[in-house]
Amino acid sequence: MIVNRVVALARTRHFCTSNTLTRRFSSHTAHAREDVLPETGFFTPFWRNTILLSFAAIAFYKWAPRPGEEAFLTQWLAHQSTAAEFWARVN
Repeated sequence: MIVNRVVALARTRHFCTSNTLTRRFSSHTAHAREDVLPETGFFTPFWRNTILLSFAAIAFYKWAPRPGEEAFLTQWLAHQSTAAEFWARVN
């Protein structure tokens, strides 16, 4: 009876050990991985922002006033504002 118990215990240990080794070296996990990889290519926000900033820099360089010229916004504000002579007459 003791011998049967020892043999059964040895078989149980061998079975558990081999099962543990099988699980340890298996290549799958218990749950599925749902990794979401980032988008790659030239349509990512980084490249979109780079292109938009490049266009803004080119537009600024093209339409920026030369030294000695008044800026377009300054000319427009001067045109829209009331003349100084009018305010001198009112006061």
